Amino acid sequence: MLDLFISIITGGIAGWLAGKIIKGKGFGALFNIIIGVLGGFLAGFVGLNGSHWIGQIIASTIGAIALFYIIGFVNKKN
Repeated sequence: MLDLFISIITGGIAGWLAGKIIKGKGFGALFNIIIGVLGGFLAGFVGLNGSHWIGQIIASTIGAIALFYIIGFVNKKN
């Protein structure tokens, strides 16, 4: 249960960071947090795992940035 809470917190920070890095791609605070959490799962899936919480935030931020680009690409096609 604590691991899930930590994942949500680091994902939230990562989503916020990704929203700041990718200006104009953010979707609001709540959605950025969700994208950060999903970005953490994506980063873990492809093997970007941080051993420390800072590494986890960096990996989650990279995953969230990738998700922002994917969502932006899908939105442009529609």
